Amino acid sequence: MSYKKLIKLILVVTILSSCTAEEQIVRITKQPEIPKPPILITEPEPIAEKLQVATEALNQKADAMLEAPTIEVPTIEVPKIEAPKIEVPKIEAPKKIEAPKKIEVKTKTVKKQPSANKAIAENYQTSPMYLKKKYFDGLVILAANLIDTLPKKKYYESLDTKSLIKEAERLSANKDYEQSLLLFYLVSERKDSPLKETYLELYQNARNLNQQVAASDAFQRLLAQNVIETKKLTFKFLFAPQSSSFTDDKDLRKEYSFWLHEIVKYFENNKRCFQIIGHTGKEETDNPKRLSLQRAKKIQLMMKVNFPMVMERSTLIGKGDEENIIGIGTNDMMDILDRRVELNIINCASL
Repeated sequence: MSYKKLIKLILVVTILSSCTAEEQIVRITKQPEIPKPPILITEPEPIAEKLQVATEALNQKADAMLEAPTIEVPTIEVPKIEAPKIEVPKIEAPKKIEAPKKIEVKTKTVKKQPSANKAIAENYQTSPMYLKKKYFDGLVILAANLIDTLPKKKYYESLDTKSLIKEAERLSANKDYEQSLLLFYLVSERKDSPLKETYLELYQNARNLNQQVAASDAFQRLLAQNVIETKKLTFKFLFAPQSSSFTDDKDLRKEYSFWLHEIVKYFENNKRCFQIIGHTGKEETDNPKRLSLQRAKKIQLMMKVNFPMVMERSTLIGKGDEENIIGIGTNDMMDILDRRVELNIINCASL
């Protein structure tokens, strides 16, 4: 072999060995890109969806999706190439390349949902109601638990919506609240359902059954539907004559506690603003504007306890006796609707 060919062979071997070593370093030191865990978005299940919510199955699926994949770095063997012994000038070895620090991938841990009994206990602590019966789940789950008790289900499903509502109202009048709730639930899934009236009936039946979570669920649907249809929260807080205290009816006072709890939750979940409008009865007081404003202020202060933002998101209006519903001026139970406070949704820019 000639001298020139020998030198050429040495150069080829040196370049080939150098490339292989660099590829080895890159493959060993470069960490593969680890896909970011997907962002799970949990949306409330629509009322028309499946009755049974598979919470445990969803948790297991989330756990599987969020587990970081185990990545094995393959070991690459570099073939040894023996070069002929030739004296070459000494070349300083390159500085040792430090492998990058191991990247720690933090995986999001999805907490297992509490058991039904634990959820019931937690809800009971903040409940304005006294829970008695065994069903404490939301409206959809309550309907799923009761649906097997509905006789003549196929017959009811064959009825037109108006006939089904009439039958549901009859059952409610006879205090058969479970069956009435199921029929109104069937009504709520129909395209021609009068949703506001249907949600109101679902709420009242759930209340009569002492089902707090189901009543809360129906109430929130009712609030949302009210805003869609009227831009109002059509719930009236009624007051005693010549006073900013609620009427003496104990059941109504208990109802108001529940309403305020749910209305606060509604405004916590959105950025809407509203008017709190007070009213008085005809000839109830010499200063109707002041008394009506005092009544509005009471509602605002009650909401402030759990919702401090109410002071920024609401405005007070005293209408006096300008918008009486009854207008007879008897100052008793006959014209109680005139002594009220209402809430209207408004554009926040108008505050």
